[in-house]
Parts: sequence; C-alpha cells; structure tokens
Amino acid sequence: MCVSRLYSEKFMKRKSLGIALIVTPPVLLFGTIVLYAIATFVVGALTAGGTEGEGWARTAQLVNTLLGLSGLLSVFGILIGIPVGIILLVTGEKKSGS
Repeated sequence: MCVSRLYSEKFMKRKSLGIALIVTPPVLLFGTIVLYAIATFVVGALTAGGTEGEGWARTAQLVNTLLGLSGLLSVFGILIGIPVGIILLVTGEKKSGS
C-alpha cells in the first residue's frame, strides 16, 4: 500500500510540473507585453517635457532591455516547456518489473 502511494505522489508531481510548464511561459509572455506597453506609455509621458527626461530615457532603455530578455525567455519557454509539459502529462506511471 505504501508503494502505490509513493507512485501516486510521484505521478502528481509530474502532473503538476507538466501543468506549470504549459501555463507559465504564455502567462509570462502576456505579462511582459503588458508591462512593456505600460513602461512605454509612462516613459513617453515623462520624457515629453524635454531635457528633464534624459534620466528617464536611460531608465526606460534598461527597463526595455530587461523586458526584452523576459520576453525572449518566455518564447524559449514556450518552445521547450510546452512539449515537455505535454510529455509529462501524457506519460503515466512507470511500473517496475515488466
């Protein structure tokens, strides 16, 4: 009875990891796109004043670079994580013996 519970716990870990690998990258990509739009709007409003916005423009470049890296990681996560997540969900418990 203890062995079947161990297999069940291992299967639930695989299932929850598979779901996380499928859901997380698209959510991260969506969040990155939304944050990029917000950051662009805010920096555009702050730098409209002229020379006082130079510091904000440099900060915006840093934020846009970080958001670009986040978007790149989420796209790689979509390309790699979704197939791996599907494999983890589809494969069942491996039984010992045969």
